[in-house]
Amino acid sequence: MAPYDPPPHGVVTTIEAKCRRCYNCVRSCPAKAIRVQAGQARIIEERCIGCGNCIRVCAQNAKQAQSAVSAVTALLAEDKPTVAILAPSYPAAYQGVSAGQYVAAVRALGFDHVLEVGFGAEMVAQEYARLLADPPDHPLISTPCPALVTYVRKYVPELVPSLAPVVSPMIALGRAVRRELVPGAGVVFVGPCVAKKAEIHEPEVDDAIDAVITFRGLDEMFRARGLDPRTLEPSPPDPPLPGFGGLFPMAGGLLKAAAIQADLMDDSIIIVEGPNACRAALRELKEGAFSARFLDALLCKGCIAGPAFPEEMSPLHRRECVTAHVRSLQPAATLPDRLDQVRGIEVRRDFEAQPVATNVPTETEIRDILARTNKIGPEDELNCGACGYASCREKAIAVYQGLAEPEMCLPFLIEQMQINLERLARSKGELEKARELAARARQLASMGRLAGEIAHQISTPLGNIIVFAQLLRDALPEQDQQREDVATIIAEALHCREVMSSLQEFGRQREPQWEQTSISQIVARALEEIEPWGGAKEVRITTDLAPDLPPIVADPARLTQALVNVLTNALEAVGEDGTVSVTTQASAEDEERAEIIVRDNGPGVDPAILPRVFQPFVTTKTRRGAGLGLAVAHGIVHAHGGDIRLDSKPGAGVTVIISVPLDVAPTPSPESTKVLVVDDDPDFLEQERIMLEAMGFAVVTAERSDEALEVSDREIPDAFVLDLMMERADSGARLARQLRRDPRFRRAPIVILTSVVDETGFEFSRNPKEVLEWMKADAWFDKPAPIAELANALRRHLDSARSKTDAASPDDE
Repeated sequence: MAPYDPPPHGVVTTIEAKCRRCYNCVRSCPAKAIRVQAGQARIIEERCIGCGNCIRVCAQNAKQAQSAVSAVTALLAEDKPTVAILAPSYPAAYQGVSAGQYVAAVRALGFDHVLEVGFGAEMVAQEYARLLADPPDHPLISTPCPALVTYVRKYVPELVPSLAPVVSPMIALGRAVRRELVPGAGVVFVGPCVAKKAEIHEPEVDDAIDAVITFRGLDEMFRARGLDPRTLEPSPPDPPLPGFGGLFPMAGGLLKAAAIQADLMDDSIIIVEGPNACRAALRELKEGAFSARFLDALLCKGCIAGPAFPEEMSPLHRRECVTAHVRSLQPAATLPDRLDQVRGIEVRRDFEAQPVATNVPTETEIRDILARTNKIGPEDELNCGACGYASCREKAIAVYQGLAEPEMCLPFLIEQMQINLERLARSKGELEKARELAARARQLASMGRLAGEIAHQISTPLGNIIVFAQLLRDALPEQDQQREDVATIIAEALHCREVMSSLQEFGRQREPQWEQTSISQIVARALEEIEPWGGAKEVRITTDLAPDLPPIVADPARLTQALVNVLTNALEAVGEDGTVSVTTQASAEDEERAEIIVRDNGPGVDPAILPRVFQPFVTTKTRRGAGLGLAVAHGIVHAHGGDIRLDSKPGAGVTVIISVPLDVAPTPSPESTKVLVVDDDPDFLEQERIMLEAMGFAVVTAERSDEALEVSDREIPDAFVLDLMMERADSGARLARQLRRDPRFRRAPIVILTSVVDETGFEFSRNPKEVLEWMKADAWFDKPAPIAELANALRRHLDSARSKTDAASPDDE
């Protein structure tokens, strides 16, 4: 058999300018023959079965059937007789137009003869009667519906042997016209079916019909000629006329025409209509769960529900129109004589499978695609069908096959919209607040610059005041009343220095100077700086410093400044004869962190102020202060990857806990530890390189996943630091999974860096353990990552990976 030659450009096409991403066509397509690409739903010709469901459901009229108007017009202009053969559903083509008026309109276009395909249905009905009188040893599937036949040939090729070897009524009558009734005529089929346009090109039946035009196409020709069927005198169709063959467009019409009895108590014959019912029946037939010997199936809900009627009309009304017309035809008693005229016409044919090749993704690839729209686990799969697919997994498979886009997920888009709406709802207040803070920050920055310019002018006099006041205080007897006045001078001078220092620190931006140091050294430097004030106020300062804490990586000057600010607040709070204690210890919650705990026995902090103590310009001091000390401390500590907390109850003092990461692992040798950092931000990439090299790592970089794979193949890194979200849907998560497939990197530590979650919609922190397991990554940090914590994580996972490698036998690899 010659290969099937489909019509050029497909029988259904998309008008892209009208497509509005409703996905109705995807949802209704039984063959999933629609590819969504760049927001446009395009027909895939090799998958399309021509059912026309997409035409029927598209409210924007973005889908159209291939037009045959020009071909029919050209045929009518030829010097040979022309015959229009009308589908049995033609009496229901127009509201209020009789069958005779429709025939008259067709004749008015220039057709020499007008016949009813219902007579072709009578021809094939006789063949079905013969087949079912002596049925084969397997079930039969009726074949009048070309869309159903094509679906079987493409998507259920195992059932091709069950297709009844009978032509459709259109082909039967077309052959009869050309060979017996009007030899040499040009034949045009008129009906509601789009799939007929493809059927006439099949090699086994391409001798019967010249063109197929739908009811809508013919309506276009009527309007072009100024014809209104409602105004015409009825004209009868040409003989031979059908009997019950006119019922073929309705479910069970074939059985009625073939005089085959079927009732509810007879399971040997099953009648199904509609795409869902047909697909379900075919699936059961394929699985062997089908006891019937004959399946009468129409992919539309009968041809009276075809996609190409020119006017809307209810199925019940169309049914009434068709049955009324069949009752008006000549008695069935004369039918055998009419069939004798075409007894020699061949009505049998064979079918061959035309299976559509499909690529099926692995479970890992399906989960990878689902995760792009925040579906990490099965509980996240809503299966709402809004995308046009029955389930999230089915849509993920379509994405893998290039038929769908991840962004077709409506709940995901709604989630993103809600995130954006919430951000917009917050933005106005935040913007006003930011403007106010920016104005105040500019004022303070100017003050900071001014203070910096005059600092060298006043620092020496201010220092002299403090020193000579201390000498004066020490020279005065303990009982001298002037001693209190001198203490006030010292305290006020120190307060001036604190305010100036705070303003300078808050208004100044500089890069941190990282180095290895110890918690005890930071505490010692801070106590040294505040010693004059503590002595002036005669406050008792106690220390309890853990002697065996590992070192930290810090900017000593800035971290000391943070501790000085906390201590200054404590000294100010306790007043005369108060007590301030400083304790260092390993964190009980995280063994890789150390804590500096500052306690005082002052009056505590007002509960109304407590939630805002780390905000700029909020002061807890009884006398006026700049309100910047704790804000500066908060910023410095967080820049070190640490945390700062303040606990207080009225009358019970204040406890401030500063937590910073320890440098717990030995510094690696650059020759033995190479880290690949991947980020699409060149500035951030350079910053990470400098910091990691300062920590003793050898660093290589890449800005894209494809570049990262090339660098990995060349450099063989020991560990990876990957940005989660990069430009153009590039993803550190997918890169991590690709790297894990390479045996060289199966145990290499992979750390994911992620920026603000609400910009990407990726709910990383919701279940980090599950997300990391899916990504095949070992750890994650918010950007910018605290350098000490990032280095410690890399070292810890490197040690673990090396231990596993050392313990593994060659067979394990």
